[in-house]
Amino acid sequence: MREMKRKNLGETLKEKIERYENLLENIPETVYSSLPDENSTTIFISKKWEDWTGIPIENYFEDPGLWIKTVHPSDKDRALMGY
Repeated sequence: MREMKRKNLGETLKEKIERYENLLENIPETVYSSLPDENSTTIFISKKWEDWTGIPIENYFEDPGLWIKTVHPSDKDRALMGY
């Protein structure tokens, strides 16, 4: 009985994760998450960003400060507010 509940919970969690990932990849905007550190290190970024910029998502994980390099110079001050 316990094994069955655990299996059902695992399947439910897997389904929820798949739905969440599907949602993130199909909304028309970029979704991202970053750490509150000096580089705003990226911990998640949706595929839409790659589609929009042409820069592979992996590059953002290899170079934590890459996101600010992609911001238009006239927008950098606003983008960096609070850092």
